[in-house]
Amino acid sequence: MDKIKNILRSIRIEEYILFIFSIMLFLSCLIFSPQLSWLDSFRNGFGNVILGIKYFLIVFVFAFYYIFFKLYLYLIHWLSPFINKEKSLKILLLTWLKGFSQSCSKIKNNFLGIFFFLRPVFPIVLFFTLVTFLIGLMAFQLKDNLVDDQLMKIDKSMFGSYPFFWLQNPANFLRYLAPLFLYSFSFLGLLIGISWLFLFLNRSRKFFSQYVIATTLVIMISLPFWFLFPANSPQNAYLNNVYSKEIDSSIKKSVEDYRTNEFLLRFYENVGVKPGDIAPVTTMPSLHVAWAIIIVYYLFKFRKKTVYFTLPWATFSSLGAVYLGQHYFIDVLVSLPVAFIAIGLTGYLFKIEKRYYRANRLDKQEESFKEQIKKDLALIPKAIRSVCPGKKVKSF
Repeated sequence: MDKIKNILRSIRIEEYILFIFSIMLFLSCLIFSPQLSWLDSFRNGFGNVILGIKYFLIVFVFAFYYIFFKLYLYLIHWLSPFINKEKSLKILLLTWLKGFSQSCSKIKNNFLGIFFFLRPVFPIVLFFTLVTFLIGLMAFQLKDNLVDDQLMKIDKSMFGSYPFFWLQNPANFLRYLAPLFLYSFSFLGLLIGISWLFLFLNRSRKFFSQYVIATTLVIMISLPFWFLFPANSPQNAYLNNVYSKEIDSSIKKSVEDYRTNEFLLRFYENVGVKPGDIAPVTTMPSLHVAWAIIIVYYLFKFRKKTVYFTLPWATFSSLGAVYLGQHYFIDVLVSLPVAFIAIGLTGYLFKIEKRYYRANRLDKQEESFKEQIKKDLALIPKAIRSVCPGKKVKSF
């Protein structure tokens, strides 16, 4: 019994939460698709794994290149005795065998260390896989209950016009900011992965754990909204008119008068759902906005100076969600309290961990592994300075 208690006390709060959320999502998928065969589930699930991974692609890329970088360092270490030609062959071989034995031991320890790097990745990829699968089922089941027109009318009641069409009006000076809106909006996935890496490499796992909890918790808070108020994006609902529906007369003229620039037309060619396909119903609240707030908050807590970059990015990214026709403005407003509620609940959940969690040998090994990664990364600017002595390169 004590052994079981120790195991339960060694499980981190974000791992418990991801496990519980994954079970909830799996049961929700069964409710939404009671007739779906296991074969279909596997086929759809595999595609959803790919979609679930995309937000953390940079994490996998970093792990891939770091492994090969470590192998390169070990190779240099093994071969270094042969560079010194003044020693006899016998001494060289003995030195090489000793270095080989030490390096093999280090390789073993470092490959075990990859476990610490991937430990938080697998549960969150599973979570995102199930989320993506459930969202796909919701889009199919709720396509006849869309509230697109109501959201458009709410936007108009607040601003006197439809923000999506007004922002892209040729007479609007904001059209000059189109590239800034587009790239800020498109970089969300990259920022999610970069934030993951920065917070993970911190010796204390406090901010990293909270970041993981908040990014998943905000999805669980949003799911009831998506179920009760399913809506396609303005692009899918009106520009693409995915379901060939009769557009409300009060909106139709704005759609017919809509004109955009070539820059955005290229964007629309690669984004959105073609007529006849199934379009997502996850507009209100906007995860794009909620995740941006979470990134700004936890990076600020981690390093206050990051706000000089992250806050402008989040602002343009959030406005870009409306400008690019991916969200209604009401989606942005609803996302604000959702994000702050998720952050507040995260702080409370993390406090719960202090009541049961017991630091263990794996925690110390993980801290050591993180320190080793940072030392290895510090070799990169040193190498650059050795090649370009005149360049000033800041260490990691």
